[in-house]
Amino acid sequence: MYDATGARLFYDVGAANSVQTVVGTPPLRVVLGNASGVSVEYNGHSKLISKLSRPDGSVQFSINRSGQVVRAKPVADGG
Repeated sequence: MYDATGARLFYDVGAANSVQTVVGTPPLRVVLGNASGVSVEYNGHSKLISKLSRPDGSVQFSINRSGQVVRAKPVADGG
């Protein structure tokens, strides 16, 4: 996960049943390898990402300044 400044907010494999809290400047760019195992919350509101999943279970999206989830174009290496 990266913010608008390019700062890396989270880059790891999250353990089952873990919670990751990040703070950054929107828009936030998010890449998930196993979207079915993840729930996303932004400023206290749940965000639906399941409809953005690809056949392999991955998903890439942005959360804009107003908190909307927007499908992102694929990026190489998560960098």
